[in-house]
Parts: sequence; structure tokens; C-alpha cells
Amino acid sequence: TVEMWVRASDFTSARVLFDFRAADGAYPMLYLSDTGALTYYVDTAARITAGSNLSINTWYHVALCRSGTSTKLFVDGAQVGSTWTDTTVYLGAANRPTFGCNYSIDQFFTGYIDEIRISRHARYTSNFTPPTSPHPDPPAIKLPTAVANTNRYTVKCVGPQTVLLSNGNGQLIDGAATVAIPQGDSNDVVSDSAKWVVV
Repeated sequence: TVEMWVRASDFTSARVLFDFRAADGAYPMLYLSDTGALTYYVDTAARITAGSNLSINTWYHVALCRSGTSTKLFVDGAQVGSTWTDTTVYLGAANRPTFGCNYSIDQFFTGYIDEIRISRHARYTSNFTPPTSPHPDPPAIKLPTAVANTNRYTVKCVGPQTVLLSNGNGQLIDGAATVAIPQGDSNDVVSDSAKWVVV
């Protein structure tokens, strides 16, 4: 999921909101056309185009979300354009993404972009109410001190946002400082001497 609040002040040419490309290929890009049409572009082609144009000097919440092979574009919480059947194996590029311009640094966005958030899971799969306040930090659960195989916990995320599992004593969880648990997922963690292991 890539989401942000957008307020454009000019549509005299294409205005890029974000661009993951280093060149044309299997990279995502989202831009506004010279008429204000929001367009999702991948691998030399427009894949989703909103049915109506945005207006200048107006704030909009924009979200692009892929769940499985379905990629959807939302404006103010309502899906716009068609669902794209997306089987793309996206590429990663150094020093990307760029926001407010394209990879060749010549299609600059004019206006304001705020509250950018990139998530590794599908936050929105159907129409939703956009956030009305800054994105909150994810709720955190801190595990107790890990001791040799004597503690086991199951943590399930039942709320609308990701839970962040961490350890207050700086012990690692599967080699990382934190583990994110998306909505509907659960993790079993077992203490193993001075660290935690996800099983």
C-alpha cells in the first residue's frame, strides 16, 4: 500500500506523485495527467486510470493497494478505475522511490503532498474512510526477557492496523529488533536463551 494526501496547484503537464523506476520496466509509478486524471503506470503502460479528474487546490487522500493479484486505486476512500489483475514481480532500484518527480527528474509535482505512508501489506481492499489525523505509530507489544525455552506467546492482530512486536530489553526477535503483525495474522514466539524465535 502506498498512500498520501495530495493537493495539486497546477496541471499544465503530467505531474508525478511517486516513481519507483530507475528506467521503464516492472516498477510502479503514479501520476496526474495534464487534465488531473490520476493514473497508475507500470512497464510502459497505464494500468489504472481514474474515471474523473481531480481539481486543483483541493486536498485528496490517494491510496494504491495490491492484495494478491488485485491492484486497486482509491481517492478519498472510494475505488476509482478498474481493478487491475497484477501479476507483476516488481523490481527494486537504488535510491527509489522519488516523490513529486519522476526518475529522470523532469516531471515535477506542483502543490503539496503530506502523510506519505508505504506499508508491506494490503491496508485497503474495499472502500474505506480515509484517516483524519496523522498516521499513528503502530500499537506495540513488548515481550518480557527471553530465557531458555520457558516462555511461549501467541500474538494475533485483530485491529485495523499492524501490531509491532518488540522487546523492551533490546533482545532480537528472529534477528530483528521488531516484527510487524498485519491485521488478521498471528505469530507464535518462543524464548530461546537471550533471544526470541518466531515459530
